[in-house]
This record gives sequence, structure tokens and C-alpha cells, in this order.
Amino acid sequence: MSIEIGLSTIDTAEGRQLLASIIDITERVRAQARVALAESRFRRLLDASPVGIVEATSEGKVSRANDAFYRIVGWDRSSFSSERMDLRKITPEEWIGVTDSSRRQASKNKTSALYEKEYWHRDRSRVPVIVGLSIDEAAPEDVIAVIVDLSEQKRTDQLLRESELQLRQVADAMPQIVWTARPDGRLDYYNRRWYEFTGTSPGATGDESWIPVLHPDDVQYCLDTWYSSVASGQPYEIQYRFRDSKSNVYRWHLGRALPLRDEAGQIVKWVGTWTDIDDHKRLSEELEQRVTARTIELKQSLLEKTTLLQEVHHRVKNNLQVICSLLSIQMESLDAALAEPLQVAHHRVLAMSLIHEQLYQSDRLSDLDFGAYIKLLADQVFAAYCVDSRRIRLEINAEPIRLPLSDAIPCGLILNELVSNSLKHAFREDCGSGIRISFKSIGSDRIELCVADDGVGLRGSFRIEDSESMGLRVVRTLIQQLGAELEITGDGGTSFSLRWSPRASS
Repeated sequence: MSIEIGLSTIDTAEGRQLLASIIDITERVRAQARVALAESRFRRLLDASPVGIVEATSEGKVSRANDAFYRIVGWDRSSFSSERMDLRKITPEEWIGVTDSSRRQASKNKTSALYEKEYWHRDRSRVPVIVGLSIDEAAPEDVIAVIVDLSEQKRTDQLLRESELQLRQVADAMPQIVWTARPDGRLDYYNRRWYEFTGTSPGATGDESWIPVLHPDDVQYCLDTWYSSVASGQPYEIQYRFRDSKSNVYRWHLGRALPLRDEAGQIVKWVGTWTDIDDHKRLSEELEQRVTARTIELKQSLLEKTTLLQEVHHRVKNNLQVICSLLSIQMESLDAALAEPLQVAHHRVLAMSLIHEQLYQSDRLSDLDFGAYIKLLADQVFAAYCVDSRRIRLEINAEPIRLPLSDAIPCGLILNELVSNSLKHAFREDCGSGIRISFKSIGSDRIELCVADDGVGLRGSFRIEDSESMGLRVVRTLIQQLGAELEITGDGGTSFSLRWSPRASS
């Protein structure tokens, strides 16, 4: 318990007496302790605040201030005094911002004022601050100021301004037109190159700054493309024409822009360029025109050469047929034994004539469909030997493989010799069977031509290298010319199989 004792003297009839009063002040002491604790906590809270808080008189005398205030001005509590301020030629009002103008502003706003100023630091540097001034209407002679140090913000702003200046200098030095736009698509910056090219007033931005210098035919396409990219957030790319203010001529430009996004993925800015591609585009168009004209010339030349080659093949075919006719006339004047060599020669010339006839009729002169040629040649040889198809059958299984002329002629002569040889020697008069011709691909780059019959076959010791037959000697030479491998079997008939890699068409 806490008590308060009061003593006093009083004069009575009995004489002077001592009067004592005892009061229980426990609750008052507790209340004072709570107030002291609250003030202590509030003081700690003020001192922990990052902003300066000052209580002062209307004359500018500081009665109380927190640590942040002393830190801002560079003084400590013990050395901070009005005398020191006077020595530094700084009035007390300058420390807290209590001036006639600020007081008038506070009076106008009834209780408060907010403005920006600079303080002198103890080291003679200037400290930029924002001062919030509050005047109590009940005690207008007292003021409370809240002071925020702007030094870091000012330094950051200065760095940003310097960085922006450097970026603008770099952009102005570029040969391209550089521009930026807001997220809504409104252009808000051009580099110097744009104003030099278009002759527009510096500072003009937005659609109204670039639409007037755009070619009328490109305006709607440009607007649709640009605002489509703005809506979708996709990169922007387009070609259009801007008017050069110096020559008053529209020049082609390539426009490109990319969106810049924040951490949340929202677009905060568009950055784009316009690159003059007029010279390149005109050169490309000129080259394209030249290529087109040259292509037409080459096609015409190719057509003429194709016609010429077809005529050559036609004449070669006609000349070979003349030779065949002469051989036929010669054979008619000879007996069968003497006419046989001429008949063989006739068949060979006819085989070559058939190749040139196919080439003349084809739309491709460098090669021919040898599968179709096999059928024509075999039918021609059977007709020449007057073969009874009921006695000797012809079976053909030929793939539509195209051979170059350098392979087709020797291969055709080989086929003529092998079919003729089978018809002359493989079958007896009283029996027959058939001749089978196959032509197919084996593997990725190999071809096989096989001529087989069901005739009497070959003797066991047969070797084509030892044969004295004119036809087989021709076959052997042509096989070497083709670079082919030959396989011969003579059991149950005779089979000649050639395998080789065809040469490329030239």
C-alpha cells in the first residue's frame, strides 16, 4: 500500500495542536507507473522509428526529438543546442521547418502542412527531406514535425536519371529508329533518328505521331497488326512504308517490337525498332525480276534443246530403220545360211532403234522406262523369229525403273542377244516351254536383269569366257561396259542374271 501523510498545526482552546492526515494513494501511484511505462514504451517506439519526429515551440526551440531526427541532421542529443545552430547561421525554424509560410499553410489547412525542403547536416552537406507539420489547435504555440529522409530516394532517382540519359544517348546514336510504347499500345518515346527522318516535332507521341507519315495503303494493316500484338502480347513484326521528310519519298521499313514483363508476367512496356530496308527490298525485287526473266530464258532454251534432242533421236531412229531396211533387202537376195548373220545384225540395229524411238516419244530425254522397253523389245524379237506363242510362252515381270541412256543401250543389246539366243538354241522342234524376263531393284542402289528359259540347258563345263559365239562375245563385252556381275545356271534350262549399279543420268 502507498500512503500520503499530511501534517499541519492548528490553534485550539487547548493550545496549538498537530493535525495529521493519511491518504491511500496506491491507485494513483499505480496509475503514474502505468503512465511512466507507457511513456517509456512510446519513447522506445519513437526512437525505433525510421522517420524523424520533433516536438518544438513556435519559436523553433526543440523540446523533444527521437533518434532518427538527430541521425538525419548529424547531431547527438548532448551537443544539439540553439547556440550551435546560431553559430552555424541556421535559425531554429530551419531545423524543423516552422516558417511563416509553413505556418500559413498549416493555418490554411487548419492543422497540418506537408512540403519538401533541405536540412543542413553537421558535415555541411544538404539533406533532402519531406516535412509533415502539425499544429494543435488547443495549443497553437506548439508544433510537431515528422521528417522523412529522402537522401536514398534522391540518389536512386539520380541514378535512374543518369541511366535513362545514357540509354537515350545510346538510342540516339543508333542508325535505327528506336521507340517504346505503353502497355495499351500508345507510343511514348522515339529516339532522335525518328524526328530527323520524319521531320515531326520532337516530343510528339502516340498514334497521331506516326500515322500521318505512314503510306495510306499501309495504315489499316499496320493498326490491325500492332493492336493485335498489344492484345495478345505476342511479338510484333511488320513491313510498311514511311515518308522521308527530306526526299518526300516513301521508304520501306521493318518494324519489330517485344513486350517487357514484370515478375508477375504483366506487360509494363513495349520496346521496338524500325529498320530501313528500302534499298534491300528494292534490290531483292530487282534480283527476283532478273531471276524470273533468266528462268524464262532458261526454260525457253531448255525447250529448244529438248526439241532438238527429240529431233536427233527421231533422226537416229529413222537412220537405224533405214539400215534395217537395207539389211532386210540384202537378206532377201541371199540363201538362209548367208542371210543369218545379216538377220542377227538386223535385230541388233532394231533394238537400238527402239530405244531412240522411246526417247523421242518421251518427255524425258536423259533416261527411259526400261521396264516398258523390255516388253516392246521382247515382243519385237518374238515377232521377228515368228515364234508360235502356243509353243513358247513369254513371261515378263519388269518394274518401272528408269535407266540412263548410257546403261539403256548396252542393256537393251544384251537383252536382244539373250532372248534371240534362247529362241534359236534352247528349244527343240517338238517341244517348248517358255522364256521368263525379270527386271527389278535389289537393295537401295542395285538392279537385276534376268533372262531364263526352260530349254535344253547348257553343258556342265560351259563358260561364257570360252564361248566363240558372236552373240555371247557381244554380251560379254557389254557386261564389262556396264560393270555388271553375271551369274549363269544351266540346270533345267538356262538362266543369265546380271546385277549392277546404274550410273547417274547426265
